[in-house]
Amino acid sequence: MKSFGGAGTALVMAIGLVALGAAAAAAAGCDCQRHVVRDSGGGGSTDGGGPSPDSSDGIDGGGTGVEICDNGISDDGDPYIDCDDFDCEFDPACVVSATVTIRDVQDPALRAAAMLVPDSSIVTINDVIVTAVETTPAGARKSFFIQEQTGAPEYSGVFVFVPTSAVGMWNVEIGDVINITAEFTEFDGGVGPETVTELDFVSDVTIVSSGNALPAPVMVDPADVATGGALSEQFEGVLVQVIDVSVVALDAMFGVFILNDPMFGLQVDDFLFAYTLPTVGTTFSSITGVMTFNAFAQLAQLLPRDLADMVIVSSVAALEPTPSVVAPGAAVTLNARLNAPAGVGGQLVCVSSSDAGVTVPAMVTVTAGALSAPVAVSVGAGTAAGTLATISAATAAACPTAAVDATAAVYVDAAPPVLTGLAPDPATVQVGLTSPLTVTLSAAPPAGSGGVGVLVSSADPGTVAAPAMVVVPEAATMAMFDVTGVTIGGPVTVTATLGADVFTSDVTVTDIMGTPVTTLALSEVLYDVAGTDTGMEFVELYNGSSVDRDLSNIVIENGGTSYVTIHTFPAGTMILAGECMLVGPGAGTFTTDIQNSCSTTAGACDADGVALTDMTNPMLPDILDAVIYGTPLSNNNMLFDETDTPGAVDVGDAPADSSIERIGPTTWRIRPSAPTPGDCSLIM
Repeated sequence: MKSFGGAGTALVMAIGLVALGAAAAAAAGCDCQRHVVRDSGGGGSTDGGGPSPDSSDGIDGGGTGVEICDNGISDDGDPYIDCDDFDCEFDPACVVSATVTIRDVQDPALRAAAMLVPDSSIVTINDVIVTAVETTPAGARKSFFIQEQTGAPEYSGVFVFVPTSAVGMWNVEIGDVINITAEFTEFDGGVGPETVTELDFVSDVTIVSSGNALPAPVMVDPADVATGGALSEQFEGVLVQVIDVSVVALDAMFGVFILNDPMFGLQVDDFLFAYTLPTVGTTFSSITGVMTFNAFAQLAQLLPRDLADMVIVSSVAALEPTPSVVAPGAAVTLNARLNAPAGVGGQLVCVSSSDAGVTVPAMVTVTAGALSAPVAVSVGAGTAAGTLATISAATAAACPTAAVDATAAVYVDAAPPVLTGLAPDPATVQVGLTSPLTVTLSAAPPAGSGGVGVLVSSADPGTVAAPAMVVVPEAATMAMFDVTGVTIGGPVTVTATLGADVFTSDVTVTDIMGTPVTTLALSEVLYDVAGTDTGMEFVELYNGSSVDRDLSNIVIENGGTSYVTIHTFPAGTMILAGECMLVGPGAGTFTTDIQNSCSTTAGACDADGVALTDMTNPMLPDILDAVIYGTPLSNNNMLFDETDTPGAVDVGDAPADSSIERIGPTTWRIRPSAPTPGDCSLIM
């Protein structure tokens, strides 16, 4: 069971919730395999979650031979004896079979009374109801949550893990009452010390009835069920509801947002429902979902199941474009954009105009799941040039309303400027950087108009990000805006729109221009692969010096708590001047898997490292180069770098299937696209 440790928990929360971007990948993802539980089928969802623990995380010690499960010794040469060895998981000597309740499994006191032992108890639980189901992108049923139908809600729910290899085997639906037989386990994600209770290795599911009403969600204080909260363990696996909460931080990489407190707030995760990530400041009147504990991230999380579970306090974030210049007798279409997608049933938006000559509909509806709705603005033929109307919009249960969420200006002019271009086309931007594009008008906006707003959009914001609008000011005919390279790829079409005039630019995101390295150095490391790491990892070296180097006495080391040698170069191995050398992937390349950041010490998220070390004098090893990766300020094990002193953390923890890559003599990054084994061009 989870055993939160006060100050240690606070440190985990501070690391896991405050950092965003690359740091959030390290802290909020830990081993960067983000799903609630392991995926013994070796697959995973499209967001990289759910593979089995890597061999470096340790379940079976990797010995040879067969473990005898009741003789008190290790028969296969690994550190695990009898029932502690994974080989004995289903041996009769190690299995306790019982018919129990979910509370018997979840509640520590009841578990002890029932003599249930994690990984050694096969349990049958009857007449429980399915409260949530994970589905694959193809719609197949996978893992699910179950809950007792009656009694106190504490300890009444549990997660049922179904591996990728068994997708579709247990086709349960929300509202099914079932009987289930499975193994009970505590899973630590290979990270620990806290665990998630789950039913694993399901052997039988019988659907008793379907379409049943679910237990009412328990209304809880978000702080009580957040990581380390007073009720976080009691409500693990239970359907709960939080009310009147606000988004204070995001982790877009993992589809996570944080409620109320950026340090200790409750995390909401998209494991069950691929929602559109809300913006910071979005307020929800309620969020309903199942509580769980993400063992990989060591964080409690709330999992909404569908759009109906997320009741947003909607507001109109913007009316765009603004300002607009429109001729008498003409029209313009504005976009009423919400702060977050509309909930079930859609969202009513009330609209009004300050001038009778500029008319708008009294209301528009943003459909469920959509972010915006068009607002048609018509200028009467007799409306005088120079008229400046203010269009107001606000969400409401009924119209009209006195509330105003956002406004847009509409200026009447006999000869409005038109959009004449977007340049350059094509364009390039380096990943992680920005590059300007320019919109051009046929004439300057008239005095008093406030300018002209031009709508901007990106066909793929995940590759190229662009602002929603750019304003060409009065007395100017052009305006620049920046696009951002998010990931390497493209071309992506960026579109500028003003009325009926549309121009595009195809933007390609290229890699950054690295800085040459003039020494023998590590250049790229892949240490975490979705699924099993063994045989899939690699370390890349680059000899930037002007002389060939003999690697006979040089080793590759990996540090968790301390450095250990994981690869020794054969005698006579040479790396030529200017050569890029790849070590791995391949079976047997490394004696152990490279450590996935992060392990834990007293609740902290520890950095790990890879070092290139000269062992000519084994008593005085000389670290030629090292990369330390993990959460900033987390080199708790004092791993040395090339200065032969404890080093600073060089780079965050990379998600599964992403590498860390050197881009300059002292600069590393998490590579923003697929690893490039054997390509050192960035530092050549």
